[in-house]
Amino acid sequence: MKTDWQKWVKFCSFTAAAFLAAVMVLLRFQTLHEPFIYDEVYSWVTANPMYPFGTVWKEVLLRDVNLPLFNILLRGWAYVMPHTTAWLRAFPLLFSLGVIPAVWWAAPTSWERSKKAVLALLFASSFACVQYGNVVRGYSLGILLVAVCTLLALRLIESMYQPQAAGWKTWMAFWGLGFCCAYTHYFSAGIFFITCLFLFFVACGYQKYRARVFWSTALLFALWIPWVFVTMKPMESTGGEWWFHTSKILASWQIIEFNLGASWLSLSILIFVIIGIISLLNTGRPLLKKHMPAVLAGFQIGVFVGVVWVVSLRHNLFMDRYFLMLLPSVYLLLTEILIHLTRRWAGWWVALVVLIGGSTWQHITNYIPRAEDNSGLVRTFNYVADLGYDKVLLLYDQIIYPGPAAQWVMEYYLPKDKPLELIALTPQNSVWMEPPHSLLLVAPLGNFLYLMQSSIKYNFFAGSKRTVFEQTSVLQHPKAVLPIVPQK
Repeated sequence: MKTDWQKWVKFCSFTAAAFLAAVMVLLRFQTLHEPFIYDEVYSWVTANPMYPFGTVWKEVLLRDVNLPLFNILLRGWAYVMPHTTAWLRAFPLLFSLGVIPAVWWAAPTSWERSKKAVLALLFASSFACVQYGNVVRGYSLGILLVAVCTLLALRLIESMYQPQAAGWKTWMAFWGLGFCCAYTHYFSAGIFFITCLFLFFVACGYQKYRARVFWSTALLFALWIPWVFVTMKPMESTGGEWWFHTSKILASWQIIEFNLGASWLSLSILIFVIIGIISLLNTGRPLLKKHMPAVLAGFQIGVFVGVVWVVSLRHNLFMDRYFLMLLPSVYLLLTEILIHLTRRWAGWWVALVVLIGGSTWQHITNYIPRAEDNSGLVRTFNYVADLGYDKVLLLYDQIIYPGPAAQWVMEYYLPKDKPLELIALTPQNSVWMEPPHSLLLVAPLGNFLYLMQSSIKYNFFAGSKRTVFEQTSVLQHPKAVLPIVPQK
Protein backbone atom coordinates (compact mmCIF):
# COMPACT_ATOMS: atom_id res chain seq x y z
CA MET A 1 0.00 0.00 0.00
CA LYS A 2 1.42 3.38 -1.00
CA THR A 3 1.86 5.91 1.76
CA ASP A 4 0.76 9.52 1.46
CA TRP A 5 4.29 10.82 0.87
CA GLN A 6 4.82 8.35 -1.97
CA LYS A 7 1.64 9.47 -3.68
CA TRP A 8 2.57 13.10 -3.07
CA VAL A 9 6.07 12.72 -4.57
CA LYS A 10 4.67 10.97 -7.63
CA PHE A 11 1.90 13.56 -8.12
CA CYS A 12 4.24 16.54 -7.75
CA SER A 13 6.85 14.97 -10.04
CA PHE A 14 4.33 14.24 -12.79
CA THR A 15 2.78 17.70 -12.46
CA ALA A 16 6.14 19.46 -12.79
CA ALA A 17 7.24 17.14 -15.62
CA ALA A 18 3.96 17.66 -17.50
CA PHE A 19 4.26 21.45 -17.20
CA LEU A 20 7.83 21.46 -18.54
CA ALA A 21 6.87 19.05 -21.31
CA ALA A 22 3.97 21.33 -22.31
CA VAL A 23 6.44 24.23 -22.56
CA MET A 24 8.68 22.15 -24.80
CA VAL A 25 5.72 21.22 -27.00
CA LEU A 26 4.91 24.91 -27.50
CA LEU A 27 8.56 25.73 -28.22
CA ARG A 28 8.39 23.46 -31.24
CA PHE A 29 6.39 26.20 -32.99
CA GLN A 30 8.92 29.00 -32.48
CA THR A 31 11.07 28.20 -35.53
CA LEU A 32 8.35 27.71 -38.16
CA HIS A 33 9.30 30.91 -39.97
CA GLU A 34 13.07 30.59 -39.72
CA PRO A 35 14.83 30.38 -43.11
CA PHE A 36 15.92 26.99 -44.37
CA ILE A 37 19.40 25.74 -43.62
CA TYR A 38 21.43 24.37 -46.53
CA ASP A 39 20.23 20.74 -46.36
CA GLU A 40 16.61 21.82 -46.05
CA VAL A 41 16.83 23.66 -49.36
CA TYR A 42 17.35 20.28 -51.00
CA SER A 43 14.04 19.09 -49.50
CA TRP A 44 12.43 22.32 -50.66
CA VAL A 45 13.67 21.61 -54.19
CA THR A 46 12.42 18.01 -54.31
CA ALA A 47 8.99 19.12 -53.03
CA ASN A 48 8.68 22.11 -55.35
CA PRO A 49 5.79 21.54 -57.79
CA MET A 50 7.52 23.72 -60.42
CA TYR A 51 10.03 20.89 -60.97
CA PRO A 52 8.41 17.89 -62.73
CA PHE A 53 8.13 14.87 -60.45
CA GLY A 54 9.43 12.56 -63.19
CA THR A 55 12.65 14.56 -63.40
CA VAL A 56 12.94 14.81 -59.62
CA TRP A 57 12.46 11.05 -59.25
CA LYS A 58 14.84 9.92 -62.01
CA GLU A 59 17.51 12.61 -61.85
CA VAL A 60 17.51 13.46 -58.14
CA LEU A 61 15.94 10.95 -55.74
CA LEU A 62 17.18 7.84 -57.55
CA ARG A 63 20.72 9.25 -57.55
CA ASP A 64 20.77 10.52 -53.99
CA VAL A 65 22.47 8.87 -51.01
CA ASN A 66 19.36 9.51 -48.90
CA LEU A 67 16.31 7.26 -48.80
CA PRO A 68 13.31 8.73 -50.65
CA LEU A 69 10.22 8.29 -48.48
CA PHE A 70 10.28 11.61 -46.63
CA ASN A 71 10.86 13.66 -49.78
CA ILE A 72 8.04 11.84 -51.59
CA LEU A 73 5.63 12.48 -48.70
CA LEU A 74 6.78 16.09 -48.48
CA ARG A 75 6.04 16.58 -52.17
CA GLY A 76 2.53 15.27 -51.62
CA TRP A 77 2.15 17.69 -48.70
CA ALA A 78 3.34 20.57 -50.92
CA TYR A 79 0.68 19.73 -53.52
CA VAL A 80 -2.01 20.28 -50.88
CA MET A 81 -0.50 23.02 -48.71
CA PRO A 82 1.18 26.29 -49.73
CA HIS A 83 4.81 25.87 -50.76
CA THR A 84 6.13 28.22 -48.08
CA THR A 85 8.74 27.87 -45.38
CA ALA A 86 6.25 27.71 -42.51
CA TRP A 87 3.97 25.16 -44.18
CA LEU A 88 6.85 22.92 -45.20
CA ARG A 89 8.20 23.07 -41.64
CA ALA A 90 4.75 22.14 -40.35
CA PHE A 91 5.04 18.75 -42.09
CA PRO A 92 7.90 17.32 -39.95
CA LEU A 93 6.39 19.10 -36.96
CA LEU A 94 3.34 16.84 -37.28
CA PHE A 95 5.58 13.81 -36.76
CA SER A 96 7.44 15.46 -33.87
CA LEU A 97 4.12 16.08 -32.13
CA GLY A 98 2.55 12.83 -33.28
CA VAL A 99 5.16 10.67 -31.57
CA ILE A 100 3.74 11.72 -28.17
CA PRO A 101 0.29 10.11 -28.52
CA ALA A 102 1.72 7.41 -30.80
CA VAL A 103 3.93 5.89 -28.10
CA TRP A 104 0.97 5.86 -25.72
CA TRP A 105 -1.12 3.99 -28.30
CA ALA A 106 1.62 1.57 -29.37
CA ALA A 107 2.85 0.66 -25.89
CA PRO A 108 2.13 -2.93 -24.74
CA THR A 109 -1.27 -3.38 -23.11
CA SER A 110 0.44 -4.68 -19.96
CA TRP A 111 2.00 -1.28 -19.28
CA GLU A 112 0.40 0.80 -16.55
CA ARG A 113 -0.61 4.38 -17.28
CA SER A 114 2.34 5.87 -15.39
CA LYS A 115 4.82 3.94 -17.54
CA LYS A 116 3.18 5.13 -20.76
CA ALA A 117 3.12 8.67 -19.37
CA VAL A 118 6.86 8.63 -18.59
CA LEU A 119 7.76 7.57 -22.13
CA ALA A 120 5.40 10.12 -23.69
CA LEU A 121 6.77 12.90 -21.46
CA LEU A 122 10.36 12.07 -22.42
CA PHE A 123 9.51 12.43 -26.11
CA ALA A 124 7.48 15.60 -25.49
CA SER A 125 10.31 17.27 -23.59
CA SER A 126 13.31 16.08 -25.61
CA PHE A 127 15.35 19.14 -26.57
CA ALA A 128 16.81 17.21 -29.52
CA CYS A 129 13.30 16.46 -30.77
CA VAL A 130 12.37 20.11 -30.29
CA GLN A 131 15.38 21.51 -32.11
CA TYR A 132 14.99 19.06 -34.99
CA GLY A 133 11.21 18.82 -34.72
CA ASN A 134 10.48 21.02 -37.73
CA VAL A 135 13.71 20.62 -39.67
CA VAL A 136 12.57 19.71 -43.18
CA ARG A 137 14.43 16.42 -43.32
CA GLY A 138 13.45 12.88 -42.37
CA TYR A 139 14.53 12.95 -38.72
CA SER A 140 11.13 13.50 -37.06
CA LEU A 141 9.52 10.86 -39.26
CA GLY A 142 12.33 8.41 -38.52
CA ILE A 143 12.08 8.93 -34.76
CA LEU A 144 8.32 8.39 -34.86
CA LEU A 145 8.57 5.18 -36.91
CA VAL A 146 11.42 3.72 -34.84
CA ALA A 147 9.53 4.44 -31.61
CA VAL A 148 6.28 2.85 -32.80
CA CYS A 149 7.98 -0.19 -34.37
CA THR A 150 9.97 -0.81 -31.19
CA LEU A 151 6.83 -0.71 -29.02
CA LEU A 152 4.91 -2.91 -31.43
CA ALA A 153 7.79 -5.39 -31.26
CA LEU A 154 7.33 -5.48 -27.49
CA ARG A 155 3.63 -6.22 -28.03
CA LEU A 156 4.50 -9.10 -30.35
CA ILE A 157 7.04 -10.45 -27.86
CA GLU A 158 4.48 -10.37 -25.05
CA SER A 159 2.13 -12.43 -27.22
CA MET A 160 4.79 -15.16 -27.41
CA TYR A 161 4.56 -15.98 -23.70
CA GLN A 162 0.90 -15.12 -23.14
CA PRO A 163 -2.10 -17.31 -24.02
CA GLN A 164 -3.62 -14.66 -26.26
CA ALA A 165 -1.94 -14.37 -29.67
CA ALA A 166 -1.19 -11.03 -31.26
CA GLY A 167 -3.85 -9.87 -33.71
CA TRP A 168 -3.15 -9.58 -37.41
CA LYS A 169 -3.50 -5.79 -37.17
CA THR A 170 -0.49 -5.63 -34.84
CA TRP A 171 1.58 -7.75 -37.21
CA MET A 172 0.55 -5.70 -40.25
CA ALA A 173 1.22 -2.43 -38.43
CA PHE A 174 4.69 -3.63 -37.41
CA TRP A 175 5.71 -4.75 -40.91
CA GLY A 176 4.01 -1.86 -42.70
CA LEU A 177 5.51 0.84 -40.50
CA GLY A 178 8.79 -1.06 -40.53
CA PHE A 179 8.86 -0.86 -44.32
CA CYS A 180 8.35 2.90 -44.06
CA CYS A 181 11.04 3.02 -41.37
CA ALA A 182 13.49 1.26 -43.70
CA TYR A 183 12.88 3.81 -46.46
CA THR A 184 13.12 6.93 -44.28
CA HIS A 185 16.74 6.96 -43.10
CA TYR A 186 19.55 4.42 -43.13
CA PHE A 187 19.92 4.66 -39.37
CA SER A 188 16.21 4.06 -38.81
CA ALA A 189 16.43 1.14 -41.26
CA GLY A 190 19.34 -0.32 -39.31
CA ILE A 191 17.51 -0.08 -35.98
CA PHE A 192 14.37 -1.65 -37.47
CA PHE A 193 16.22 -4.67 -38.84
CA ILE A 194 18.11 -5.05 -35.55
CA THR A 195 14.70 -5.06 -33.84
CA CYS A 196 13.59 -7.79 -36.25
CA LEU A 197 16.70 -9.79 -35.36
CA PHE A 198 15.87 -9.51 -31.66
CA LEU A 199 12.28 -10.50 -32.38
CA PHE A 200 13.53 -13.58 -34.23
CA PHE A 201 15.80 -14.58 -31.33
CA VAL A 202 12.89 -14.33 -28.90
CA ALA A 203 10.65 -16.25 -31.31
CA CYS A 204 13.23 -19.03 -31.42
CA GLY A 205 13.41 -19.04 -27.63
CA TYR A 206 9.65 -19.43 -27.27
CA GLN A 207 9.37 -21.55 -30.45
CA LYS A 208 6.57 -19.36 -31.75
CA TYR A 209 6.22 -17.28 -34.93
CA ARG A 210 9.76 -18.21 -36.07
CA ALA A 211 8.91 -18.73 -39.73
CA ARG A 212 6.65 -15.65 -39.84
CA VAL A 213 9.31 -13.38 -38.40
CA PHE A 214 12.13 -14.81 -40.52
CA TRP A 215 10.40 -14.72 -43.90
CA SER A 216 8.69 -11.38 -43.35
CA THR A 217 12.01 -9.80 -42.37
CA ALA A 218 13.72 -11.43 -45.35
CA LEU A 219 11.07 -10.03 -47.71
CA LEU A 220 11.38 -6.48 -46.38
CA PHE A 221 15.16 -6.70 -46.45
CA ALA A 222 15.06 -7.87 -50.09
CA LEU A 223 12.85 -4.89 -50.96
CA TRP A 224 15.18 -2.50 -49.15
CA ILE A 225 18.68 -3.72 -50.05
CA PRO A 226 18.67 -2.32 -53.64
CA TRP A 227 18.88 1.18 -52.16
CA VAL A 228 22.10 0.22 -50.42
CA PHE A 229 23.67 -0.37 -53.80
CA VAL A 230 22.22 2.93 -55.04
CA THR A 231 23.95 4.64 -52.13
CA MET A 232 27.25 2.82 -52.46
CA LYS A 233 27.93 4.23 -55.92
CA PRO A 234 28.23 7.91 -54.92
CA MET A 235 29.95 6.96 -51.67
CA GLU A 236 32.56 4.84 -53.42
CA SER A 237 33.12 7.60 -55.97
CA THR A 238 34.79 9.54 -53.17
CA GLY A 239 37.62 7.00 -53.15
CA GLY A 240 36.80 5.74 -49.68
CA GLU A 241 36.70 9.24 -48.16
CA TRP A 242 33.42 10.58 -46.88
CA TRP A 243 32.42 14.20 -46.48
CA PHE A 244 33.50 14.88 -42.91
CA HIS A 245 36.38 13.75 -40.72
CA THR A 246 36.16 13.45 -36.96
CA SER A 247 37.89 10.94 -34.72
CA LYS A 248 35.46 8.35 -33.41
CA ILE A 249 36.37 9.00 -29.76
CA LEU A 250 35.73 12.73 -30.04
CA ALA A 251 32.66 12.19 -32.23
CA SER A 252 31.19 9.73 -29.72
CA TRP A 253 31.07 12.31 -26.94
CA GLN A 254 29.79 14.96 -29.35
CA ILE A 255 26.99 12.57 -30.32
CA ILE A 256 26.09 12.00 -26.66
CA GLU A 257 25.99 15.73 -25.89
CA PHE A 258 24.06 16.48 -29.07
CA ASN A 259 21.32 14.01 -28.17
CA LEU A 260 21.36 14.01 -24.35
CA GLY A 261 22.64 17.47 -23.42
CA ALA A 262 25.63 19.30 -21.97
CA SER A 263 28.38 17.40 -20.18
CA TRP A 264 26.80 17.58 -16.71
CA LEU A 265 23.43 16.47 -18.07
CA SER A 266 24.86 13.66 -20.20
CA LEU A 267 27.00 12.42 -17.30
CA SER A 268 23.99 12.50 -14.99
CA ILE A 269 21.97 10.42 -17.44
CA LEU A 270 24.82 7.94 -17.90
CA ILE A 271 25.21 7.57 -14.11
CA PHE A 272 21.45 7.09 -13.80
CA VAL A 273 21.55 4.38 -16.48
CA ILE A 274 24.46 2.59 -14.78
CA ILE A 275 22.66 2.62 -11.42
CA GLY A 276 19.51 1.36 -13.10
CA ILE A 277 21.24 -1.45 -14.97
CA ILE A 278 22.96 -2.64 -11.79
CA SER A 279 19.61 -2.62 -10.01
CA LEU A 280 17.93 -4.48 -12.88
CA LEU A 281 20.60 -7.17 -12.83
CA ASN A 282 19.96 -7.70 -9.13
CA THR A 283 16.23 -8.27 -9.50
CA GLY A 284 16.64 -11.95 -10.18
CA ARG A 285 15.59 -14.06 -13.13
CA PRO A 286 14.12 -14.15 -15.63
CA LEU A 287 15.53 -10.72 -16.55
CA LEU A 288 14.52 -11.16 -20.20
CA LYS A 289 10.84 -11.51 -19.33
CA LYS A 290 10.77 -9.13 -16.37
CA HIS A 291 12.46 -6.20 -18.10
CA MET A 292 12.05 -6.90 -21.80
CA PRO A 293 11.95 -3.18 -22.76
CA ALA A 294 15.38 -2.60 -21.20
CA VAL A 295 16.81 -5.72 -22.84
CA LEU A 296 15.46 -4.75 -26.26
CA ALA A 297 16.67 -1.16 -25.94
CA GLY A 298 20.11 -2.30 -24.83
CA PHE A 299 20.27 -4.75 -27.74
CA GLN A 300 19.29 -2.02 -30.22
CA ILE A 301 21.87 0.43 -28.89
CA GLY A 302 24.72 -2.05 -28.55
CA VAL A 303 24.34 -3.82 -31.89
CA PHE A 304 23.61 -0.63 -33.81
CA VAL A 305 26.62 1.25 -32.45
CA GLY A 306 28.76 -1.78 -33.28
CA VAL A 307 27.47 -1.86 -36.86
CA VAL A 308 28.05 1.87 -37.33
CA TRP A 309 31.57 1.50 -35.93
CA VAL A 310 32.38 -1.25 -38.45
CA VAL A 311 30.91 0.66 -41.40
CA SER A 312 32.81 3.77 -40.29
CA LEU A 313 36.08 1.97 -40.85
CA ARG A 314 35.31 2.66 -44.51
CA HIS A 315 32.86 5.58 -44.46
CA ASN A 316 32.63 7.80 -41.38
CA LEU A 317 29.04 7.77 -40.10
CA PHE A 318 29.71 9.26 -36.66
CA MET A 319 27.57 12.32 -37.38
CA ASP A 320 25.67 13.60 -34.32
CA ARG A 321 22.29 14.20 -35.93
CA TYR A 322 22.16 10.73 -37.50
CA PHE A 323 21.97 9.26 -33.99
CA LEU A 324 18.67 11.01 -33.35
CA MET A 325 17.21 7.70 -34.55
CA LEU A 326 18.50 6.04 -31.37
CA LEU A 327 16.51 8.36 -29.09
CA PRO A 328 13.51 5.98 -28.94
CA SER A 329 15.81 3.22 -27.66
CA VAL A 330 17.38 5.58 -25.11
CA TYR A 331 14.00 6.82 -23.86
CA LEU A 332 12.65 3.28 -23.66
CA LEU A 333 15.66 2.28 -21.54
CA LEU A 334 15.26 5.35 -19.29
CA THR A 335 11.55 4.61 -18.86
CA GLU A 336 12.10 1.01 -17.84
CA ILE A 337 14.86 1.98 -15.41
CA LEU A 338 12.84 4.80 -13.85
CA ILE A 339 9.73 2.65 -13.35
CA HIS A 340 11.87 -0.11 -11.85
CA LEU A 341 13.66 2.22 -9.44
CA THR A 342 10.45 3.96 -8.31
CA ARG A 343 9.00 0.59 -7.36
CA ARG A 344 11.92 0.19 -4.98
CA TRP A 345 11.82 3.76 -3.67
CA ALA A 346 9.26 6.42 -4.61
CA GLY A 347 11.83 9.20 -4.25
CA TRP A 348 13.20 8.24 -7.66
CA TRP A 349 10.23 10.02 -9.24
CA VAL A 350 12.21 13.23 -8.75
CA ALA A 351 14.61 11.93 -11.42
CA LEU A 352 11.84 12.41 -13.99
CA VAL A 353 11.71 16.13 -13.18
CA VAL A 354 15.51 16.35 -13.35
CA LEU A 355 15.62 14.62 -16.75
CA ILE A 356 12.89 16.80 -18.24
CA GLY A 357 14.07 19.96 -16.50
CA GLY A 358 17.61 19.40 -17.80
CA SER A 359 16.31 18.89 -21.33
CA THR A 360 14.24 22.08 -21.11
CA TRP A 361 17.23 24.02 -19.79
CA GLN A 362 19.41 22.62 -22.58
CA HIS A 363 17.08 23.92 -25.27
CA ILE A 364 16.38 27.32 -23.74
CA THR A 365 20.06 28.08 -23.12
CA ASN A 366 21.32 26.79 -26.48
CA TYR A 367 18.64 27.86 -28.92
CA ILE A 368 19.78 30.74 -31.13
CA PRO A 369 17.24 32.26 -33.57
CA ARG A 370 18.50 32.07 -37.14
CA ALA A 371 18.17 35.12 -39.38
CA GLU A 372 19.39 33.34 -42.51
CA ASP A 373 21.09 30.21 -43.76
CA ASN A 374 24.63 30.07 -42.36
CA SER A 375 26.10 29.17 -45.75
CA GLY A 376 26.24 32.88 -46.58
CA LEU A 377 24.83 32.30 -50.07
CA VAL A 378 22.00 34.82 -49.71
CA ARG A 379 24.42 37.61 -48.81
CA THR A 380 26.86 36.47 -51.50
CA PHE A 381 24.45 36.64 -54.41
CA ASN A 382 22.97 39.93 -53.20
CA TYR A 383 26.51 41.32 -53.01
CA VAL A 384 27.24 40.24 -56.59
CA ALA A 385 23.94 41.65 -57.89
CA ASP A 386 24.45 44.94 -56.03
CA LEU A 387 27.77 45.38 -57.83
CA GLY A 388 25.84 45.41 -61.12
CA TYR A 389 26.52 41.90 -62.39
CA ASP A 390 23.85 39.88 -64.18
CA LYS A 391 26.12 36.82 -64.54
CA VAL A 392 28.47 35.06 -62.16
CA LEU A 393 30.77 32.04 -62.36
CA LEU A 394 29.98 29.33 -59.83
CA LEU A 395 32.29 26.61 -58.52
CA TYR A 396 29.96 23.60 -58.12
CA ASP A 397 32.48 21.06 -56.77
CA GLN A 398 31.34 21.28 -53.14
CA ILE A 399 27.65 21.13 -54.04
CA ILE A 400 27.28 17.36 -54.14
CA TYR A 401 23.53 17.14 -54.70
CA PRO A 402 22.70 14.84 -57.62
CA GLY A 403 21.64 15.84 -61.10
CA PRO A 404 19.89 19.17 -61.58
CA ALA A 405 19.33 19.55 -57.83
CA ALA A 406 22.71 21.26 -57.49
CA GLN A 407 21.63 24.11 -59.77
CA TRP A 408 18.12 24.26 -58.30
CA VAL A 409 19.51 24.57 -54.78
CA MET A 410 21.77 27.46 -55.84
CA GLU A 411 18.90 29.19 -57.64
CA TYR A 412 16.96 29.17 -54.37
CA TYR A 413 19.44 31.69 -52.95
CA LEU A 414 19.33 34.13 -55.88
CA PRO A 415 17.88 37.63 -55.35
CA LYS A 416 14.20 37.75 -56.17
CA ASP A 417 14.30 41.30 -57.54
CA LYS A 418 17.51 41.19 -59.62
CA PRO A 419 18.30 38.81 -62.50
CA LEU A 420 21.50 36.82 -61.97
CA GLU A 421 22.62 33.98 -64.25
CA LEU A 422 24.75 31.17 -62.79
CA ILE A 423 27.51 29.87 -65.07
CA ALA A 424 29.27 26.66 -64.05
CA LEU A 425 33.03 27.18 -63.84
CA THR A 426 35.13 25.13 -66.26
CA PRO A 427 38.85 25.21 -67.14
CA GLN A 428 37.85 26.84 -70.42
CA ASN A 429 35.66 29.68 -69.13
CA SER A 430 37.80 30.57 -66.12
CA VAL A 431 39.40 33.30 -68.32
CA TRP A 432 36.07 35.14 -68.03
CA MET A 433 37.30 36.34 -64.64
CA GLU A 434 39.65 38.65 -66.61
CA PRO A 435 38.67 41.61 -68.77
CA PRO A 436 36.64 42.14 -70.84
CA HIS A 437 34.14 39.87 -69.03
CA SER A 438 35.53 40.55 -65.52
CA LEU A 439 33.10 38.09 -63.95
CA LEU A 440 33.24 37.24 -60.27
CA LEU A 441 33.62 33.65 -59.09
CA VAL A 442 31.41 32.33 -56.26
CA ALA A 443 32.82 29.33 -54.36
CA PRO A 444 30.32 27.93 -51.83
CA LEU A 445 31.23 25.81 -48.80
CA GLY A 446 34.99 25.91 -49.28
CA ASN A 447 38.02 26.94 -47.26
CA PHE A 448 41.21 28.64 -48.48
CA LEU A 449 43.05 25.36 -49.15
CA TYR A 450 40.15 24.14 -51.27
CA LEU A 451 40.29 27.35 -53.33
CA MET A 452 44.01 26.94 -53.93
CA GLN A 453 43.48 23.39 -55.13
CA SER A 454 40.61 24.52 -57.35
CA SER A 455 42.72 27.27 -58.91
CA ILE A 456 45.05 24.57 -60.25
CA LYS A 457 42.19 22.38 -61.45
CA TYR A 458 40.29 25.21 -63.19
CA ASN A 459 43.24 27.44 -64.11
CA PHE A 460 42.18 30.68 -62.44
CA PHE A 461 44.47 33.15 -60.66
CA ALA A 462 45.11 32.00 -57.08
CA GLY A 463 45.89 35.56 -55.98
CA SER A 464 42.41 36.85 -56.75
CA LYS A 465 40.83 39.18 -54.20
CA ARG A 466 38.71 37.11 -51.81
CA THR A 467 35.58 38.34 -50.04
CA VAL A 468 34.04 35.91 -47.53
CA PHE A 469 30.42 35.58 -46.47
CA GLU A 470 30.11 32.86 -43.83
CA GLN A 471 31.06 29.64 -45.68
CA THR A 472 31.10 31.15 -49.18
CA SER A 473 33.87 33.04 -50.96
CA VAL A 474 33.68 35.57 -53.81
CA LEU A 475 36.83 35.83 -55.93
CA GLN A 476 37.70 38.84 -58.09
CA HIS A 477 40.61 38.83 -60.53
CA PRO A 478 42.98 41.78 -59.83
CA LYS A 479 42.55 43.06 -63.40
CA ALA A 480 38.77 42.78 -63.36
CA VAL A 481 36.76 45.93 -64.02
CA LEU A 482 33.54 46.22 -62.05
CA PRO A 483 30.43 47.19 -64.02
CA ILE A 484 29.14 50.71 -63.68
CA VAL A 485 26.00 50.68 -61.55
CA PRO A 486 23.53 53.47 -62.44
CA GLN A 487 22.76 55.80 -59.56
CA LYS A 488 19.25 55.51 -58.18
